[in-house]
Amino acid sequence: MRFLCLHGRGTNNQVFETQTAALRYKLGANHEFEFVEGSIPSPQAPGLSKFFPSQDQYYSYVASDSIADVSSCLDDLGEYVESNGPFDAFMGFSEGATIAMAFLSQHHDLSKASAGGIKAAIFICAGKPIKISGKEDTGSTVINEEIVDIPTLHVIGKRDPVYADSLELSRKCKKDRREVLEFYGGHEVPMSARLVGEIATAFERIVERNNFMC
Repeated sequence: MRFLCLHGRGTNNQVFETQTAALRYKLGANHEFEFVEGSIPSPQAPGLSKFFPSQDQYYSYVASDSIADVSSCLDDLGEYVESNGPFDAFMGFSEGATIAMAFLSQHHDLSKASAGGIKAAIFICAGKPIKISGKEDTGSTVINEEIVDIPTLHVIGKRDPVYADSLELSRKCKKDRREVLEFYGGHEVPMSARLVGEIATAFERIVERNNFMC
């Protein structure tokens, strides 16, 4: 499978590559992972300075969660997918997971080809889902129904400040095609051998259950 990977707010591709190194290894060498970096310069995410230089450049995908900003981001993402795809799956953390969900919800009533071939997703510590309707900047509107009909895995920290938002986003994906994996941690990409193994196994399980190879 070919994954399109989206990082968290105030980080960058290098950070997300490091955060997901163990998981990508566990998922197997038969997968390809492509990282797309945000374009909006942002302050370094809290706690990151312990591991990455503060003077490095860090990014976000959107300046705010307004419909105008998110719509612009999704237009850019759509162009990237069209030029560099197809991709088989999303892997997103925090803001990256929320943007991936917005992209999928925008394309939910279209063919898989229109969504860049995306047929599965891993959401890690995602935020509140956002629904895009038109270009008018009328404020954020959350999705209020199960709208994403592909296999999805939702990795959620029980101590994460956005725990409730992550659960809300998971409920916007079809119940019989989603799996939720909660871990005893905060707003982070799990990196322990045990949790990485559980995530990889859960992802393999949902794609096999939905009759395609991972």
